[in-house]
Amino acid sequence: MPLSWRADAWMLERDDPAPIRVRTGEFSPERVRADGSLEPGRVVVKTDDLGAVDVPYQLLTPPWPPPAGLRPMRPGEGGRPWG
Repeated sequence: MPLSWRADAWMLERDDPAPIRVRTGEFSPERVRADGSLEPGRVVVKTDDLGAVDVPYQLLTPPWPPPAGLRPMRPGEGGRPWG
């Protein structure tokens, strides 16, 4: 996974009508443990605060593998971090 994937803002579609702008906070691919069992990957995203230090944010953990609802921004969307 290229590092630029982590630097970009993404959109997370939820049950709410509008997707929200997020950034990846943690990304761990699947890996094989020493005993041979598979440890699932993990992705944690946080609502994008555009660098503000005084704005509350949420940490969200979508299922693994990352769902199609976690996607790159489309042209014209994501101007506001909260939808």
